[in-house]
Amino acid sequence: MKIAIVSDTHGQICEFLRGIENLEVDLIFYLGDVAKDAIEIEKHTKIPMESVLGNNEYFSNIKNIPWVQHLVIDDLDIVLTHGHKYGVYYGLKELIQLGKEHNADYVFYGHTHRFLLEEKEGMIFCNPGSPSFPRDGQKSFVLWDVKKNKINRILL
Repeated sequence: MKIAIVSDTHGQICEFLRGIENLEVDLIFYLGDVAKDAIEIEKHTKIPMESVLGNNEYFSNIKNIPWVQHLVIDDLDIVLTHGHKYGVYYGLKELIQLGKEHNADYVFYGHTHRFLLEEKEGMIFCNPGSPSFPRDGQKSFVLWDVKKNKINRILL
C-alpha cells in the first residue's frame, strides 16, 4: 500500500494534484488546512482519503472530519493530526504524548509547513511540509510505501 500524505494546501491544490498524477497511490492522508481541499482532492483523484481538521477550520461548517484520527493499517497504529493543538512549533513533546496515548507507531502532522521525518521514543514523526506555502523553501508532500516501510519526500 502506498499513501500520499499532504498538509497545508490553503486553497491551492493544483501542484499537489500534478505531483501525484503519475504515482501509484492507494490512499491519501490530508492533515488539515483547509478541509474543503481534502474534499476537492478526493473528488479529482478518486483516491480514498482520511482527513483531519486544521487551525483554519474553527469556523468551518464541515462537521464530519475529526481533529485527530487513530487508524490501524497493516497492524501499524497511526495518528493523524494537524498539530496546532500540540505545540508543534516548540517541538514534539506534546505529539509524543499523543502518540503514547494511542500506542502509535507513526504520527503524521502538519501546521508548520516544514518537512520533518524523525524517530523518537519508538515512534516515527512525519510532517510532509506544504505543497503550496512551504516555510522551508521547498514545496512538498510525502509518499509512504507501507510494505517497504519507506517514507519519501516528494519535491514539487
